[in-house]
Amino acid sequence: MGMLYGIGGMSALIAAYWADTTYTYADGPWLVAASMAPGAILGLVSAYAVGMTGLPEMVGAYNGFGGLAAALTGIGTYLDPQATLVIRNGNVITEQSDSMLWVQGVALVLSIVIGMMTFTGSMVAVCKLHGWLASRPRVLPMRGLSNLIMLAVMIVFGALAFSGNQYWNDRGAGMGYILIVTVVAALYGFTSVMVSGTYFLVRCECFRSISEGRTQSDHVAHVFLLSVCSVGDWRWRHAGQYQFPKLTFWIQYVGCGIYAVQ
Repeated sequence: MGMLYGIGGMSALIAAYWADTTYTYADGPWLVAASMAPGAILGLVSAYAVGMTGLPEMVGAYNGFGGLAAALTGIGTYLDPQATLVIRNGNVITEQSDSMLWVQGVALVLSIVIGMMTFTGSMVAVCKLHGWLASRPRVLPMRGLSNLIMLAVMIVFGALAFSGNQYWNDRGAGMGYILIVTVVAALYGFTSVMVSGTYFLVRCECFRSISEGRTQSDHVAHVFLLSVCSVGDWRWRHAGQYQFPKLTFWIQYVGCGIYAVQ
């Protein structure tokens, strides 16, 4: 159902942009259609070409590219000469107030950070699920400290991009700060997912698929796969190679049982 809600929401948004040209003035409607066409074609082709066993990888890749799109949108907004203006039907109405620009700036930085974390994290997950990367979890030394340092760097340089001599459309130091935030966010996403094993990644995808499954056969298939992943986690844990909460093994079965009988 979540996917249907998402499709419905995006369809309504696009229909509104086409019906009301307040925001999509001039060539806006055609640009929206031209931007959608490659994605729609690729989505249809891949949906028919990818087998059932490759769905977790395909969904992970789609999720990652969605994050990359969000990050690129944030960077493009920073470089937009008209980002500080309120424009309707192609006409400049007024300049945005400081509070409006503050909200827009925070949203821009969050878009870059979350987008790049999603992109690199999803790509690592895809590589692990496909077997291109080893499934064994890899934890950086002093992981907690390194995460705090990366978080502080993103906050500091994100703020510097809009303070002092830096402002919107600053293609000098300001853009350099934005790129630092982008690279650090990508690194954060990479290191965050590298600590997860393949069993964990497949199990997360199974929980999502079970919640969206429509038929009893869907539930049975995902419950079976989830059980296999749980046994894998149990094996890793008792081999001393992978630490996992003890109750998770049983919680998975209880949760899957509830979903299976619905």
